[in-house]
Amino acid sequence: MRYCALTLLLVLGLTGLFAPLASTAAAQEMSTARQVEALSQEGAEFFGQDEFEKAIDRFTQAYELQPVPNLLFNIARCYEEIEDWEQAENYYDQFMRSPEVDSDARDLAMERIDAVREIHEAELEEQRKKEEELAARQAEEEAQERARLEELEQPNLTPAYITLSAGAGLLAGGTMIGLMARSNANTMSDTTLGYDERVDAQSSARTQGIVADVFFVSGLAAAVFGGYLFMSARGDASSLEPAANRALIPFADGERAGIELHLGF
Repeated sequence: MRYCALTLLLVLGLTGLFAPLASTAAAQEMSTARQVEALSQEGAEFFGQDEFEKAIDRFTQAYELQPVPNLLFNIARCYEEIEDWEQAENYYDQFMRSPEVDSDARDLAMERIDAVREIHEAELEEQRKKEEELAARQAEEEAQERARLEELEQPNLTPAYITLSAGAGLLAGGTMIGLMARSNANTMSDTTLGYDERVDAQSSARTQGIVADVFFVSGLAAAVFGGYLFMSARGDASSLEPAANRALIPFADGERAGIELHLGF
């Protein structure tokens, strides 16, 4: 408000300079000065009511009628109030470049320019930090989304590993039991043992042999099925025909039993 009052006083002073003139041109200039005075007064009132857009409109109209430098200062003050820092600095700069402005007023405008620039730069820095934080947050979210998608695309090999492990365990158990059956079979040929002991060894060897066969067949089937699960989970369809051309087929005859894996090429 102090700046607006200063501007109005200067406009009134200009009006007084034209009062003694009696010519038609002087009368017209006097009329213009009154319009400028009225518009400046309205602008000052709007400024005092915090209606800065309307104040800018009145001060601009007044300046177009008569380019009084202090009107530029008032316009700059209005833009400063609505935080349009670029326009405020622009009008302060125009005010300073006006030849009619004295050094004190020019120094005052320079102070306002420095203040406006400081505020503007602080806001730009804050905006830059917000944009960087937003970009970092978006990058983190995108990375998390990519990781989630990659995790979904990873094959689930757990069933294959479990089945292969079970197959390996059964094959190892069948091997141990087979060794026990062989040991009992060797006992059958030991003539130093009694008949009953050799019969027991024969019975144990037969039982252990059957169990070993069951373990071997089950372990082999589990290993084959585990391999099938592994290849299916890995998506190795590029090297194999579709699933319709792959099949696990159980078989059994008088002496053997098991599962066959058929692959179509």
